[in-house]
Amino acid sequence: MRVKVIAYTPDPERIIAAAALTTVRKSIILPENVLDDEIDSIIDAVIRRGHHSVLEHANFTFAIEGISRVTCYDEETEVLTKEGWKSIKDVSVDDYVACLDDNMKLIWHKPKAKIIQNYRGPMIRVRNEAMDLLVTPGHMMWLKVPDLGYNEWLFIPVEEIKDLKSYVIMTGVPGDKHFERRIQAHEFLIEHYEGNVYSLVVPYHRLYVKRKGKSVWSGNSHQLVRHRIASYSQQSQRYVPIEEPMAYVPSGVKKVGDQAVDLFESAMRSAWEIYRKLIDLGVDPEEARYVLPQATKTNMIVTMNARELLHFFSLRLCYRAQEEIRRLAVMMLKEVYRIAPRVFKHAGPRCKMLGYCPEEYERCPLYKTFRGRK
Repeated sequence: MRVKVIAYTPDPERIIAAAALTTVRKSIILPENVLDDEIDSIIDAVIRRGHHSVLEHANFTFAIEGISRVTCYDEETEVLTKEGWKSIKDVSVDDYVACLDDNMKLIWHKPKAKIIQNYRGPMIRVRNEAMDLLVTPGHMMWLKVPDLGYNEWLFIPVEEIKDLKSYVIMTGVPGDKHFERRIQAHEFLIEHYEGNVYSLVVPYHRLYVKRKGKSVWSGNSHQLVRHRIASYSQQSQRYVPIEEPMAYVPSGVKKVGDQAVDLFESAMRSAWEIYRKLIDLGVDPEEARYVLPQATKTNMIVTMNARELLHFFSLRLCYRAQEEIRRLAVMMLKEVYRIAPRVFKHAGPRCKMLGYCPEEYERCPLYKTFRGRK
C-alpha cells in the first residue's frame, strides 16, 4: 500500500489560525496578518477547547494505492425497500431502499451501486434475541455502548463487539416503540462461507436489513468510507480490468503460518485465473469482476479536512482498529504531519486525547499506561 498527499490548502495552519482569530475579533483577520509566533498557541487553544470547526478550512487530498475492497452481507440477508422486504440478491439500483440520515430520520434512496463478489472464507455471525447477521470481517456495526462511555451512535467493526457485555442497537424505524434495543448477551461465531456477498452503496452508509426474521440497522461499507466528512473516488473494476493478481494478505493470516498464507494466496490466484478466463471468453470486465474476492486491492483518491483527519486518526490509530486501516492511518499521518505539524502533533488514538482507555483493550501495548484513568 502506498499513500501520498497530492494536494492541500496552502499554508493550512495560518488559514486555521486566521479563522480562529476572526471568531473573536471585530473584523476579519486575513492569513497574512497572523504572526508566525502566535500560530502554535492559537491551534493548541482551538484543539484544547474543542473549537474544531475552524479546522475544516484546511483540506488534504490523498492518493491511496493498494487498499483492499470490503463487502458485507451474505445471501440470506434481506433489505427493506418501498415495496417491502427483498432479498439483497434481488435488490437493484432502481429500488428505493430504507436509509437513515445523521438526524436519525428515515429516508428512501436508490443505491448508487450494488456490489457483488464471490467470497470463500470466514464470515462472522452475531446472533442475539434481536438480530442474526452473517457478515464479512471488517463489517461495521451501528450501535451505542453506554457502558464504555459511547452514548452516541457509532460505526464499530464487528470484531470489536465480541467481548462487549452490553450494547444498544436500532431494530425498528424511527418512531417505533422498539426503535432501540439493549443487548445483554450474544453469540459471536466464525463460520466458513462459500458464495456471493453483497453490499449496496447508499447515503450515510446505514441500511435496514433483516436476516432470519430479525431486522436491524447496520453499516454498509468499509472502514475508510465510514468517515462522512470526506470525498472519495475509487478505481472502478467495471472500467479497469485487473491485469494481475493483487490481494491484501491480512496479518492474522500471516501469524498462523506459511500453510495459511499459501492457502489464502492460492484462493486469490484461483479467483484471478477464473476472472481472466471469463474475460478471454468474451465476458465484460464489469460482469467478470463478480468472482474477485474482497481482498482484491484497489486505488482511490480521498479528501478530508483537518478536523475529520484528527477524528479519523483518533479511531484508526487505536490498536483495536483493523490492521490494514491502522497501517493506512499511520501512513496518512506521516504525510500530513510534515505539512501541518502544529495541527497533527495532536493526532493519536483516543486514549492520548482523553487520558484514559475507553476501549478497555488489555492486549493494547498502551493499556497499562492509561488503565484506571478516567
